[in-house]
Amino acid sequence: MSPVVVARGVTYELPNGRRLFENLTFSLSSRVTGLVGPNGAGKTCLARELMLLDEPTNNLDIYNVEFLERIVSGFQGAVVVVPHDARFFQHCGIDQELVLQPFQSGSPEI
Repeated sequence: MSPVVVARGVTYELPNGRRLFENLTFSLSSRVTGLVGPNGAGKTCLARELMLLDEPTNNLDIYNVEFLERIVSGFQGAVVVVPHDARFFQHCGIDQELVLQPFQSGSPEI
């Protein structure tokens, strides 16, 4: 099975300078992936650094959309949002866009 996500060179250091991992490389190729390891290995830190939201405002009323906007804009880790709601996109404080184009054979990598 081909990887769905590949991460290379991931490093995480605690505020006290203790490095939990350096140049971590991993790929996710299954629908469900377990993050396992001994206590202190950085599992929780890695999980807390990522938030992935695909069309998060579907079926939400305005009050819950605004609540979610506050959660996303206040999150301290990395957030990837796939919104179809332009208002939500603008109110989340998104400072970077990753624009994907259809793959064509021979195209350079992003």
